Amino acid sequence: MAWIGRLLYNLRGNDSGLWHNDPEILKTPSTIEVTSDDFTHSGLLPLSTGSDYFINGDNTSPHLKWTNVPEGTQELVLVIQDPDTPMFFTAMHTVVVGISPNISSFKAGELTIPKGSQPPNPHQDGWRFGRAMMGFRGFVGPGPPRGHGPHRYYFYFYALKERLPEGAENWKEGQLLAAVRPLVLARGEIMGTFERS
Repeated sequence: MAWIGRLLYNLRGNDSGLWHNDPEILKTPSTIEVTSDDFTHSGLLPLSTGSDYFINGDNTSPHLKWTNVPEGTQELVLVIQDPDTPMFFTAMHTVVVGISPNISSFKAGELTIPKGSQPPNPHQDGWRFGRAMMGFRGFVGPGPPRGHGPHRYYFYFYALKERLPEGAENWKEGQLLAAVRPLVLARGEIMGTFERS
């Protein structure tokens, strides 16, 4: 079915839907350093990260590490976005809120929820899975159409000066972004690519 991906090759979301391109968030310092043992910035994501829903992959979330979190941070938020989906919007793959500033990494697979299981909300470390596309919670791995070319997956971390209210994990994306926007002290990112030829 690669012909479908090739047919839709020029149909993509756009970068304006990325949280990092929000005009207010762009004003905040990009000083959080995000790295991974599993991929480099702009490098290929492991095949093991492929979605178990869209392409029957392993859906294993990659290792993530972040440093240079500013003093005064009350919590961090992680969102993972794909602006290259063949739709008219940027796909939200993962949302995690309530990450303690005392946490500085996620192990490979830590954000993965086995198919048919309920997410641990909150996790034993206090963070909670928010609503991603189609209402999914937990890590939603890459699943680009075959033949559509490489997709970019942005892993964004935001350090907030105040904690989000209880129940923020149930908000829709627009409501969550509106709440996060005025609270950002600093931000950081890493981007990986994934393609099905």
